[in-house]
Amino acid sequence: PLWWRTTETYRAWLPMSQIRELDSLHLHLTVEVEVVFAQGTLTPDQQKKLPLSQVREQEHHADTETDLKYRYETKYRTATIMEEDALNQPNAAEADKSLHILSESPCGSVVVYVLPESSTILPEGVGVYVGLKRTALVKFELRKGGAALKDVLSAIDPEVEQVVQTMSFSHQDIIAALSNRIRLAK
Repeated sequence: PLWWRTTETYRAWLPMSQIRELDSLHLHLTVEVEVVFAQGTLTPDQQKKLPLSQVREQEHHADTETDLKYRYETKYRTATIMEEDALNQPNAAEADKSLHILSESPCGSVVVYVLPESSTILPEGVGVYVGLKRTALVKFELRKGGAALKDVLSAIDPEVEQVVQTMSFSHQDIIAALSNRIRLAK
């Protein structure tokens, strides 16, 4: 009969496979790190060979549906004349303030200034200063004898990584923020 056809309920096709994919979460977190070498930390030959950037990635599986991928984009450069002037401030707090004003880095990025061991901006016995504006100062001893740039970068990398871990959210912080979504194993 006609009424059967006219009162029929339309049944739409549902993309069940796409709906199931909504349960999985793939987070890609990027941390931009800028390593700035102050005068006296690198030889002129090393400054010429300084790489523009380096990318390091880490992947963590929080559970079967949640993947976290961390991407650390590290850019290397030497300090500008204005940054060198800011690094000549009497203390680290004033230098941090001056460097923040001069900064052209994107919002959220971490800037690590590598200082020579002879720098007086940090007090005796202090090797790292973490500023208020995502800026850090790290003292670094240049090895005499002209160490290869690769050796210098591999020596400074753990210190830069530790500073970045201090200034950014840790893996545990992110897992805690996602705790209502992730089933933590007991």
